[in-house]
Amino acid sequence: MAAGALFLGGFELLYRPFRLAPAALILLLVATIMSREQQRLIQFAFAVVGICFVAGAALQILTHHPLF
Repeated sequence: MAAGALFLGGFELLYRPFRLAPAALILLLVATIMSREQQRLIQFAFAVVGICFVAGAALQILTHHPLF
């Protein structure tokens, strides 16, 4: 689940970040509850989702594409 959220986080750079960020965050929250062994991957995925959300929103604004 964390890997899927990581993929969604990276995909936010290319496609509407305000649609993909909530889905990625929900996946990460569920993964956090389910797995105690993968906490480092989940922390990394949270950071990637946050950074890609900000960068993706900035790119969408600069290129005049829709945000959602």
